[in-house]
Amino acid sequence: MGQFYPTVGHNEALARIEYLVDGRRRLGALLGDSGMGKSLVLRVAAAQLAKQGRSVVLVDALGASTREFLWQVACGLGTTPREDADVSWLWRQVADRVVENRVRQVDTVLLVDDAGQAGPDIVTQFLRLARLDVSPAARWTIVLAAELEQAARWNGPLATCSDLRIDVVPWTAEDTIGYLQTALVEAGRLEPLLMMVQSKLCMKLLVECRDR
Repeated sequence: MGQFYPTVGHNEALARIEYLVDGRRRLGALLGDSGMGKSLVLRVAAAQLAKQGRSVVLVDALGASTREFLWQVACGLGTTPREDADVSWLWRQVADRVVENRVRQVDTVLLVDDAGQAGPDIVTQFLRLARLDVSPAARWTIVLAAELEQAARWNGPLATCSDLRIDVVPWTAEDTIGYLQTALVEAGRLEPLLMMVQSKLCMKLLVECRDR
């Protein structure tokens, strides 16, 4: 993930997602304002969990119909849906694969980006998915990414099912400096960012003094 810079906030969000999966929790909400990096966190989480041998599906709920959404999930789980597959058939494919993975002792993780922009029908599917495998030994975890105001509109049962809220917080000044310094080093500039800033400020003061 070349675009990922490991801030404290993003690392905490990734750790919480892994905590959900390790604890075999059903549902987590990844929340944060627009531009906070929720999509990036999901992509990094998907890569990390897949490396650990988990079965991971990353889908986008934005503008999707129920059938399109379930098609994404079914394909991500490695099934081969027919072209004419209806919602019921897709549901059976998803349910069967989740149970099959549990029997094989493989964790199944569904990461849903833009979940806050999903329509009421898709929100209902989130709830159904959270209740998909009722076995105490279930290895089935869902993480829904949304903005705070969007998540506040989710219906009561879905909100009640959530096991953990994961906040994606803004970068600190130290995060920003660290990111810029890393980017500069990768571009071939080894001078510390703070020294660069100080040098530019000194030059600005010298110019201002000279022009007086």
